[in-house]
Amino acid sequence: EELTAQLPQIEKPAKGKKPATVEPLNINSHPQIKEHFRKTWRINLVDTKEETLVELAKTTDKPEAVALLNNITECRHLHKRLNTYVNHLQDKHRRSDGRVHGQFNPLGTVSGRISASNPNLQNIPRSAEFRKLYIPTEGKVFVICDYSQIELRVCAELAGETKMIEAMKQGEDLHRMTAAKIFGVSETEVGKEQRQQAKAVNFGLIYGMSPNRLVKEGIAKDQKQGAAIIKAFFELYPKIKRMHKYLEQQMEQAIRKDPTQLQIRTQGTNRRRWLSRKDVSFNDGKLRPNTLFNQPVQGLAADGMKAALVVLKQRLEELDAELVAVIHDEVIVQTPPPLADKVRGIVQHAMIDGMQTFVSSVPITAEAVVGRSWAEK
Repeated sequence: EELTAQLPQIEKPAKGKKPATVEPLNINSHPQIKEHFRKTWRINLVDTKEETLVELAKTTDKPEAVALLNNITECRHLHKRLNTYVNHLQDKHRRSDGRVHGQFNPLGTVSGRISASNPNLQNIPRSAEFRKLYIPTEGKVFVICDYSQIELRVCAELAGETKMIEAMKQGEDLHRMTAAKIFGVSETEVGKEQRQQAKAVNFGLIYGMSPNRLVKEGIAKDQKQGAAIIKAFFELYPKIKRMHKYLEQQMEQAIRKDPTQLQIRTQGTNRRRWLSRKDVSFNDGKLRPNTLFNQPVQGLAADGMKAALVVLKQRLEELDAELVAVIHDEVIVQTPPPLADKVRGIVQHAMIDGMQTFVSSVPITAEAVVGRSWAEK
């Protein structure tokens, strides 16, 4: 209802210096949008993708065009949220008991992470307006628990990156420490925006983020600054760079030897993922970092999560508590209110103990809360 009420506020006929060809303008019609901008402002749009419209809104000197571009983008977001995350779930996935029941596949992704389908509850936006719609069975509450910075911790373990591991052991703010290095200031001088950008750098560069990507994310103003940020990051955490180089060399040797027998094994479980040449190489022959660097980290984190679920199941067997969802690095359990505090402690410790099956040199942190909806985490 809230989303539906917002639509009339922004879904208005297009206005400009000249009359629009079609009025009201259909925001889902690419030809109409292109024709409208050409007729009204003599702007020839290459396409109507969101990134194109956002970039035009930043560069055009026509206020009316900017307002319309922002309206189109906002309308599309609103329609997607309403149709994908509300109407679609109600129409196709609500069972006879009035509830949504998702299906979870423990090996549903190539990295080994758990997937969700019918519906994909892992795609639900993080905002409270959506997550407050997900509530426990009547007479019960949710215990919601997720890992803190788990992929950074797994990467630190795999690389043996002592600087990062020591910071985690001391409970230091890793994002602030990275921000100080890449922006050339002291940790006390790091601002909120700089810390947020450093967070994106931390999670991006462990997977081989490029200077161009840093520019697109608004972290670097140009390729030169992007390269400088990457250089500073690996000066602070040299063993991660060393791990990347090792993975690249191993894969280059494997490609030369037999490109039909490429594989990556997950440390700890020794789980094997077979790769095709296109999984690891661009057309120019350069290695594809988003496969080569993601797999070891995400694969081990996925194995740790499954170990945690085994521990959790064992510890909840004698209690009135049940696992209802696994959302990436987060689990949701429901239980009666009198048991909530006890179950919260069990869930939190099970998550930590299970992950430490494979990640032992880095402290694992999991945070659990009790709530009456998913939004309370």
